[in-house]
Amino acid sequence: MDKRELELEVSFDAGWQKRGSGFNYNSLTGHASMIGKQTGKVTCYDIRGKSCKFCEHHEGKKETVPSHDCCRNWYGSSKSMEPDMAVSMADKMNDNECAIDVIHADNDSTTMHKELKPGEVIPYLNRCFMYAITQNSSSELQIDDGLSRIFPMSLEIMNCVVQYTGVHLKMILYLSNIKSLPNGKPLISEDLRRDLENLIEKYKSKASSLRNLGSTQANESFSHSVATKAPKSKHYGGSQSLASRVSSAVLQKNEGYNYLEQMNEAALLSPGEYTKSIAKKLNTEKLKRRIKRQSREFKKKRTDLKKKRNKKERQFNIHESVSYQSEIATIGLSDTEAVTIPSPLKLDGTESFTFFDLETTGLSRISDITQIAAVHDKKLYQSNVLPRCDISVEASKVTGITCCLAKNKMYVHGKEVDTKSQYEALLDFIEFLKTIQNPILVGHNICNFDMAILSNKLKEFNLFSSFCNVTSGFLDTLKLAKRIFPRNEVDNYKQSTLILKYVGLEYNAHNATEDVQSLQHLFHQKMKNNCKHIDLHGIYYCSCKSFYDRLVQNKTVSRDTCIRLAKHGISLSHLQIANSRDSNGIKLLLQEYNIPTKTASIFVSAFATEQ
Repeated sequence: MDKRELELEVSFDAGWQKRGSGFNYNSLTGHASMIGKQTGKVTCYDIRGKSCKFCEHHEGKKETVPSHDCCRNWYGSSKSMEPDMAVSMADKMNDNECAIDVIHADNDSTTMHKELKPGEVIPYLNRCFMYAITQNSSSELQIDDGLSRIFPMSLEIMNCVVQYTGVHLKMILYLSNIKSLPNGKPLISEDLRRDLENLIEKYKSKASSLRNLGSTQANESFSHSVATKAPKSKHYGGSQSLASRVSSAVLQKNEGYNYLEQMNEAALLSPGEYTKSIAKKLNTEKLKRRIKRQSREFKKKRTDLKKKRNKKERQFNIHESVSYQSEIATIGLSDTEAVTIPSPLKLDGTESFTFFDLETTGLSRISDITQIAAVHDKKLYQSNVLPRCDISVEASKVTGITCCLAKNKMYVHGKEVDTKSQYEALLDFIEFLKTIQNPILVGHNICNFDMAILSNKLKEFNLFSSFCNVTSGFLDTLKLAKRIFPRNEVDNYKQSTLILKYVGLEYNAHNATEDVQSLQHLFHQKMKNNCKHIDLHGIYYCSCKSFYDRLVQNKTVSRDTCIRLAKHGISLSHLQIANSRDSNGIKLLLQEYNIPTKTASIFVSAFATEQ
């Protein structure tokens, strides 16, 4: 069969099991489907979930989670579920030899008011407004006075649009305590002052109706019961089915879960022992939940969990590029909107430690490579690399490597060896890493030497992007050794000294192959169990570190802070993007990397000065 006959034209869309509020999408689950245009049938579907009760139960008790069929398969923001599911399904279809030719997708997405990006503004605004009503409900004059005092003329304000009771209202925020606002500063907009004064006057005229405000939470609970009996995905309005389903929801609301027992008795039917036991159990659980929800501890815990969840969602939104936005296909994305900020590097147990070492023509960071070796378990890669420049006398004395550029020949301790070009050796090294699952490079003093040279050579031959796709970070055993081995135990932290003391091996140092094999023994015997997240470095560490040089030289930011950010691949441009995506973006970002948040204001001031 011609392969083109298997190509599909499909439509794609995603949905969430919790509706967004227009500015905040934080559903725990999402689903997506692809439907063939000609057949009208689902050709592929996928699901993303951020919650697994089994895992959460054991994690809450600080127990090891037993092996199970986990439904948690997503750790990003809810908005980014859709593009991920689209790519996953397209790959799945392609793997099944059903290549997708055309995808039809709608142009909708999350719409977020730029003025409302700070997640704390709207909740605080609502609290201010409702406080003025609830605390002055004894008389209309008090409500009038309370509304007047919400927005004093002497305070600074900000133009922000709030969706309140279904109507977009322009409101002004009064603040005697402004710590809940972005950066702890008042909101500013003189133009809004007049609009809000007019709005407040309108509310004053409705003071009599504001006195008797109630809650619709009970109605929301009832609507949920109706939704369980008449799901929104189904249409029951074309028959009496909807009426009976709503009636059963009314009975459940009024009589509890034993309404089925009462209906059976009224119809002169057996109430059913099983039905009675289930109803009794459900009613008991419902009563316990009601009592629990009325407790102060439960309300405080619910509020704290909501804050944590919203904070986590904001952090996801700061890291991720814009993937779900109104008219995204028409307006496109700016360079900053398309950037994804790296997440903190972590050791999760799935990494494969791969040991590597370079020998070079000299100590310069632009030296050519003369040897490259890597090992993972019993897999070994080794290449002698023909340099394009002379090898320094000092390097030849240490490594025993010499070469004759005129004859394109290399000698190791006087013996001629087969060689590869710089490009071929790097390409083969990348192919070797592709055979290893989630490789993390490990080497001695590679942070200051090997990785800098390797990165420069990869960039020179346009292979750096390919290299970054196969490995996410590296670990320097020199820094690790200084952290875990006391200084009084060792003469120095050279690799040969550490291996002789802790492994009892002597080897031919400065031979790339023997260096990596001996280091592998030392690491697995004495170092692996002491590895922590802080020991990991991102592949972009060297280039990111250089971006902070000016700030460090001017003593604007401490060198330690810049190094910790560079470890995770965070450059100055990433901090600027985080600041543009959220007024507290830098602060939230620094919290993830365990860096004092007071540094955030320093970066914000530095960016403002540059502008």
